[in-house]
Amino acid sequence: MWTAACMPWAEQAQAGQSWPERSSARLTRTAPTLGHNGVMTYPLRSTGEPPGEEAVGPILVLLRHARASTSEWSDAARQLSSEGRIQSEVTGRRLARDGIVPDVVLCSSSARTRQTWQIISREVGGEPLVRYSDELYRGYVPEVVDAVRDVPPESMCVMVVGHNPTVSAAAAFFAAPGSEPEATLRVHRGLATSSYAVLLQTAPWEESGPGSAILTTVVKPRV
Repeated sequence: MWTAACMPWAEQAQAGQSWPERSSARLTRTAPTLGHNGVMTYPLRSTGEPPGEEAVGPILVLLRHARASTSEWSDAARQLSSEGRIQSEVTGRRLARDGIVPDVVLCSSSARTRQTWQIISREVGGEPLVRYSDELYRGYVPEVVDAVRDVPPESMCVMVVGHNPTVSAAAAFFAAPGSEPEATLRVHRGLATSSYAVLLQTAPWEESGPGSAILTTVVKPRV
């Protein structure tokens, strides 16, 4: 039986399983509002709540893992440093404050990305579907695109937890003309550890590609 914390992709493939069917209780995203320091926020609400707020498109969050140590013998085994753990907590609180609660998480299989998400998850709550992927650890932008295209079509907030330069390059790849200029410049320069880009999806997930989303902001929580 599927649970909210899904098996890693390799295990799913061996078991011949695909994404689970989602609950009929659907989340919609209310109209964005101007939040702290000029950041647009995207609160979620259940369709069971009283209507009245305009629903807008789903969002994609591309997050670089928090700072990691360099002591492990293999890159994949690198753990978060003490600073990285604090970064993850601060990032999780910022996401929660801005109402960004993913319902799907696509996470690199490395230790530092897993730890980043696990700490963030304690702050944002929710019960997202989670996939840990070797492809997101070893790959580049095409692997991110493939992963995003494969999410359930009704997903309202998809988060990718990965590495640089991949997450920055993916944000630039997805960003359509008309994206926020300062955010666009920042992703071209490269995301700092534990920073994330927020994009408003303008195409169905399965059609994600160049210019399929509007980059609205880049957030670097202050530790």
